[in-house]
Amino acid sequence: MSDKSVRHVSFLDDYESTRRLHSADACLFMLLNGTYFVKIRPRGHYARLFQVEDNFNYLIWSPSAKNGRVVISEIHDVRYGRNSSLLLDPDLEIEGRAAFTLVHGPEFSLVDLVADSEEEATVWVACLSFLSKLKRTKLKDECVMEDFMKFAGDMCGGRSEIGFLITRYGNGQLVTARDLRYFLLIEQNLSLNDEECVVLINEFEPDEDLRKQDCMSAKGLAELLLSRQFDIYNHSKSVVYQDMTQPLSHYFIASSHNTFLSSSQSDGYVSLGALHRTLNRGCRYIEVDLWEGPRKTPVVRHSKCTGEALELIRVAKLIGTYAFTASEYPLIVRVEHHCSLQQQRRATAVFRHYLSAFLVDWDINDNSRGSLPSPEELKRRIILVTKSLPSECLDGDGFVSEDDDLFEPWSTPESKRPKRRRSALSIDSFPYPNSESASLDLKIMGSAAGGCKPSLPILTASDLSKLSSCLTLRSFCESKLTNESDYRHLWSFSSKLMQSLVPTRYEMLVKRHQCCISRAYPAFSEHKDSSNFMPTVAWSCGTQCVALNWQTICPEMDVMMSMFSDNGACGYLLKPPALTRGLASFNMLPGITPIDLTIKIISAQNLPDPFLAEFRTEVLDPCVRVGVHGATYDETSFKTRPCRNSRERPRWDETFTCKIRFPDIALIRFHVIDADSIGSDFIGQFTVPIRCLCTGYRHVRLKTPDDHVIPDATLFVHISYNKSAPYTNYGRMSTKRARKEALTCHLTTVQDFDVHFKKFNSLLGRVVDVFYPAEAAVLDFKLALGLSGSVSLKCCMRLLATHSWESGRPVVSMTENGDGSLHFSTSAVVPEFVLRAMTHLNSHTEYIANSIARANPFVEEMKSLHLETMSKWENITDVLTKAGLSNKQLKKAQTAFYWNLGLLKMEATEIKDTESRLQVALSLIKDCAVSEGFASLPGNKGA
Repeated sequence: MSDKSVRHVSFLDDYESTRRLHSADACLFMLLNGTYFVKIRPRGHYARLFQVEDNFNYLIWSPSAKNGRVVISEIHDVRYGRNSSLLLDPDLEIEGRAAFTLVHGPEFSLVDLVADSEEEATVWVACLSFLSKLKRTKLKDECVMEDFMKFAGDMCGGRSEIGFLITRYGNGQLVTARDLRYFLLIEQNLSLNDEECVVLINEFEPDEDLRKQDCMSAKGLAELLLSRQFDIYNHSKSVVYQDMTQPLSHYFIASSHNTFLSSSQSDGYVSLGALHRTLNRGCRYIEVDLWEGPRKTPVVRHSKCTGEALELIRVAKLIGTYAFTASEYPLIVRVEHHCSLQQQRRATAVFRHYLSAFLVDWDINDNSRGSLPSPEELKRRIILVTKSLPSECLDGDGFVSEDDDLFEPWSTPESKRPKRRRSALSIDSFPYPNSESASLDLKIMGSAAGGCKPSLPILTASDLSKLSSCLTLRSFCESKLTNESDYRHLWSFSSKLMQSLVPTRYEMLVKRHQCCISRAYPAFSEHKDSSNFMPTVAWSCGTQCVALNWQTICPEMDVMMSMFSDNGACGYLLKPPALTRGLASFNMLPGITPIDLTIKIISAQNLPDPFLAEFRTEVLDPCVRVGVHGATYDETSFKTRPCRNSRERPRWDETFTCKIRFPDIALIRFHVIDADSIGSDFIGQFTVPIRCLCTGYRHVRLKTPDDHVIPDATLFVHISYNKSAPYTNYGRMSTKRARKEALTCHLTTVQDFDVHFKKFNSLLGRVVDVFYPAEAAVLDFKLALGLSGSVSLKCCMRLLATHSWESGRPVVSMTENGDGSLHFSTSAVVPEFVLRAMTHLNSHTEYIANSIARANPFVEEMKSLHLETMSKWENITDVLTKAGLSNKQLKKAQTAFYWNLGLLKMEATEIKDTESRLQVALSLIKDCAVSEGFASLPGNKGA
């Protein structure tokens, strides 16, 4: 599968040309008159007409040289989607179509078919599933027409998508507790026993008689799927579950820009309500702009806004009252001061009076820590951040540069910058006066600079500088990217500069953000109206504080709020390991596994009128836009067709797939709009992070633009993804090849070095050869059971037990070998696919045992090779200079040398992590086998 998104549609864009089924007669007509499907065979693909005979005994197809037919009562399963080896062939192009598989006969033979549309595939899968179960319970010649017509009528009316599930997993009208357990196991990745399923039936089935029979109707199943337990959002993420003891630089932090603004910075005003709302929504980084005020006390306002300013005392009181209402983790308050020394000292006194119980008392000049404190250490603490003076000036006052909004940092070398009169100066080069007598009047400075006073150095009181206890602000400069960064500095850069740096200086940005905190803010030149930029690009390089205008209603804020709904909405999210340790490049993220994501938009329920619509209409033409927001290479979107004149239950049945290379920061946004609205077309939206996504059939609870839930308005979708993503355009082995290419050392152009680094490549290649097969074998095990790669091992083991029962217990035995691997076998007669699944499961445990055994030797070999390299070329710069390299060639060779060493170190860490995961997986398989009742046989301890 390519990296580009693939769209599958079941309807043409012209609604009137669709063939949607609205009645039982139309459904019967389709089955009896037949539908053309493409029959997939190993030797080729053939178009065949498939029909059901009048008495529903046989499914036949023509033309066929061997009288092609299947006895309907012998159909064991009808699997929707690409669930067989032939359909999963990467060379099979079925874009815009839908596939399904028939499992039939005593040998559990497979018939793989591809339909022209998802509508046809859905109808045939539902009807064949119902007929096969019905024919097994009826006499051979007993008429089933009446039962079928009743089923088809129910399927075409009401929520037919729920009827499809009842048909597939039940008898077409009801599901028993065991049917429900099977459905939850296969589709929802939820492992329950029969007793737990009976509890669900008693809770959600409205019919009392059915509850007594431990059965559930379509209405009960719909109520079950509408419950909070089956939302698309994983509510187990609604509590703080991440490690909060790492340095602050290892977390994304919910951050705001222009916190006090109520609307646009061009025509809005400042208000305490804006700050109150921002804190209550979980923001952990706010901005306070201090300006010259009356009565010798500074006020809080924005430089562009007119209207009444806020008294600093009221602001400090509100911060002290509501700082920890939504989260107990530290609040960072950035103070930008544009006032005299006297009022700065007054501001210091106000902060100390109202926030003294919360302020961090760690000395900014204390280098003994080596890293920033953790959120856990700073619980219920306020970190006050401002432009700080150097240590030699802390007994007096001095100048610092201010106002990032009006002066965007240079991205060109200093020698090529245009000459500007009195422009903002670097804190490292400006002369700092050490007494108040050296102060300058701001008005005089402004007139001398031709009216550019916001970009001029600001005189800073030493008292306020000392109050910046944990972090100090610095303006960002690209030329400093390669320099060692002080972890105590909080760097700021505009969205415009950040978007230009990510593709070109990605490695340096990631390295800086491993120890230092950076803030990205909307560039004033592009966001004068207080609009926002998409924060995921900044997150992809590890930027902790992506500051947005929280007062603006926009998709970017939907993404921000959804991202920080994770981890208990505490405002802090632990960054992926690829961004906090080791190496990362724009094209390689160690420790991050891409996923193949599949989203099926099925239907919607109870859609409201468009938000702020000028007129209320009785009909809607809803369509759904689905956007994937993440790293630059993961951004994609698609849009369904409009569903004409449909408000209560629009139905789409459209599927979209894409590959996401960096799922840890990716989010999905569902946006429902009215295609033919007058004025606003917004109906509802919902955004969910990939790491909080639940798979299976899920309801999406739509929200208003300002993030409030719309009562009863939902989307019904099906979500699946394959974490290991082993299939690409070049087949399964391409992933193994791509992994080896990603772990290939960079050339230095020095022969001695490059020959030595071939040892690195050989070692890293052997690592891939050992560890990759375990991933491939577990996917084969899941596919043999007809499951997707996202289904958990626990669910797979339960399904294996379900298919191998005899006389009330599983007939599979488990043998534990001396090398730690497990062997599963059976002497009973079981379906062929069960035998195939056990074969792949045995291979998986063997590969796991082999990988665990080889992990430590690999790590020791890597350490030895790393020490050998460092001792052989201790002074790399001198060696490269003697080899004739200089300037850019020298810098490139140095970068490649240290990259290769870092790659080796990173892979050693990754091996240890993988070893731990494999040990957990092996224990899980063993525990599941015991809990499912597999017989335990003595193994060969000498193995």
